[in-house]
Amino acid sequence: MALNDPVSGLEGKAHYGATPTEIDITKWDFERSTGTIDTTRSSNASAGYRSKIPNGFIEGSGNIEGLVLQGVDLPAMGTVLTIKLSSTPTRFWSGPAIITRVGESLDVPGENAQVITFDFVTTGLWELTDTTT
Repeated sequence: MALNDPVSGLEGKAHYGATPTEIDITKWDFERSTGTIDTTRSSNASAGYRSKIPNGFIEGSGNIEGLVLQGVDLPAMGTVLTIKLSSTPTRFWSGPAIITRVGESLDVPGENAQVITFDFVTTGLWELTDTTT
């Protein structure tokens, strides 16, 4: 995956909390981008355009849908997770992330599970692992 190319999948795991609690990820999207520094000066801001330079860092973000057991304390905004996003059985992205938006939580009829959704941003090192090589 090249930088700025989004990737998605249907499998993964996320862990949070002291116990920790596991989220069985059923759908995810993830993308990385180059971080920038705003170098706009007041002399060129009047043209309506910002000037930026790369800052040498890579930023990542995405969203996840997954299942947790009913009755478990759900993660809140600001919660740090350890995430593993599988695009194939032998290829996955993994690393720490922070929840930036929590979506709906829905009970799954007839099951002891609930569906949760949230957005995240990466923090620290994220790695792509491919066990076929």
